[in-house]
Amino acid sequence: MNILSNEQFTSLINSPLAIGFFSTANCGVCKSIEPKLALLQQHYPQIPFGKIDLELLPFVRGQWLVFSVPTIILFQDGKEIKRQSRFIDLAQLKTIINQYLQK
Repeated sequence: MNILSNEQFTSLINSPLAIGFFSTANCGVCKSIEPKLALLQQHYPQIPFGKIDLELLPFVRGQWLVFSVPTIILFQDGKEIKRQSRFIDLAQLKTIINQYLQK
């Protein structure tokens, strides 16, 4: 889901567990990892997944200190629990998600 407002972003991160994918329109790495994240999302349909374009929502960049793209942040009840930037390790992300789902 594309996050287009502060309200949508707040709703996303306040979920019990959520994934935020921070990118920009001209990021080549973002475009290459997005299909892989879509496959990951299919394995976890219960976890909300939001794509945040930092050019459309620049306040998020400063609020969450996202200074490089792509960045993936795993949120739990409004708090950041894991962040990966630039070099995204999807296997590690999957392991972390599984750990939090087992709690």
